[in-house]
Amino acid sequence: MDRLAIIVVLLIAFIILHMRNLKRKSEEEKCEGVIAFYIFSCCFTKLYLPLITVDEEQHYGSFGQSLVIWPYLLFCIYLLWTIKRKYGGLLSKPKKQLVACFLIFAGFNLANPNNAMVSSTMLAVFFLATLFLFLFLLGNAFSLKTLVRGIYKGLALTICLQAVLCIMFPILGMKFITKVFVEGAGLRGEVGGRFETVGTFAHPNGLGVYGSYVFMFFLGCVMANFQRRKSAVLLAVCVFVTGLSGSRSALASAMVGAVALSIFYVLRRYSLLNPKVLLRGVLPVLIVGVVLAMGPLKQLFADADNLEEMATYRLMHYYCAGEIVGDHPLIGVGLNCHLHYLLHNTSLVDFEAIFDTSEMWEPEEFMFRNPVHNIWLILLAEMGIIGFLPILGFVIYYFATFKRRIRKAQNRYYHIVACTGLGIMCALLVQGNSDWNPLSQQQLIISLMFLCFSLNRRFMSDQYGDEMDILQQPATPNEDDADSLPPA
Repeated sequence: MDRLAIIVVLLIAFIILHMRNLKRKSEEEKCEGVIAFYIFSCCFTKLYLPLITVDEEQHYGSFGQSLVIWPYLLFCIYLLWTIKRKYGGLLSKPKKQLVACFLIFAGFNLANPNNAMVSSTMLAVFFLATLFLFLFLLGNAFSLKTLVRGIYKGLALTICLQAVLCIMFPILGMKFITKVFVEGAGLRGEVGGRFETVGTFAHPNGLGVYGSYVFMFFLGCVMANFQRRKSAVLLAVCVFVTGLSGSRSALASAMVGAVALSIFYVLRRYSLLNPKVLLRGVLPVLIVGVVLAMGPLKQLFADADNLEEMATYRLMHYYCAGEIVGDHPLIGVGLNCHLHYLLHNTSLVDFEAIFDTSEMWEPEEFMFRNPVHNIWLILLAEMGIIGFLPILGFVIYYFATFKRRIRKAQNRYYHIVACTGLGIMCALLVQGNSDWNPLSQQQLIISLMFLCFSLNRRFMSDQYGDEMDILQQPATPNEDDADSLPPA
């Protein structure tokens, strides 16, 4: 039933995005429709084909337990055909340094002597390798303008679908809608004092994480002055969807991302003490933050009992991660293997001695069937200090070089993907401290796409073909259709 519903919705989306007025569309618009269709397909948790399951007991890490065929693998065939037809070959070759780094990363995890479940690590390595290959082909097949416009259409259709599902439940009380796209979808419990919905995902946190990523994209569009009015409306829809997901961390990350982008992008050319900046930049952000804190966020945190229970679960998980780091501090226990290690090496007596689990619902079930609710502790436990330090260095590098990359590239479309990447990085820093969902395959397909595009040197280069727009060009009458940024 769930897969049938997904197929029907995808067919409708394909007609809307690609088949409508097909004869009148240019080649670029057809490509945008294909990209939009792919982006739209990424919001369906069940849209994959499982091939091999490596852990029948379901004690698996954040990357899952099965070798699956995601839509992007099939999309690679179309990309190869497009590259051959349009350009006759690749526009750029993969950097040897990046390939070497990934091979070292893969070998480090597969050859880990503490890894008791290498097959699970192989799933994660296969997923990352094929995803990076797909993103490389995607960057070679289309111009950045075509990519951003296609992503825009796909995410707009996606967030509108999620909003309709949010209205059906919980606002209209049509609870059956939560099982239409994922038959095994589950809420955190009865709705009680706060709303929560799953949309097309399997859990409210999944919808919250995805909603915060889409929020960052449309916020980047508003800041880069790309279809600003429409983007502002879609931005409000993102807040609506993320709020109804009931994910506190997702709303918090959206606020932090908005503040960070205001500081790093909107205020990039001015001093923070400039009166114009204070009135137009800092003050509006503070007002929005106060409104959210006194309204939706206050309602989300009003359920004190639930909040205390969730905090206890997370503290138990952090304790488990601390045990792993204490046992294997340097190289960890292998990518995607921390739950397997916990199941065979952690004593439940320790939990009962440290935490009050008397009134908690099946704490053992939660502890060993859910990854540690902190992506940074997961990475530290699975790869140790040696594997975690390069990741930490990348995060610092990403923030430190953001302004330089923005100054180098004056293309409006690059500014959008750069702002989205920075916002997603902020979301990872906030949501990643209380949830594991950002490390799931479905979320990584979206987040890594923007992070890779924002670091693509061809996209940020001043010699980027006909799509490059110079900052000093005269402004066009219709700012929503202009490719270049407004004059400084």
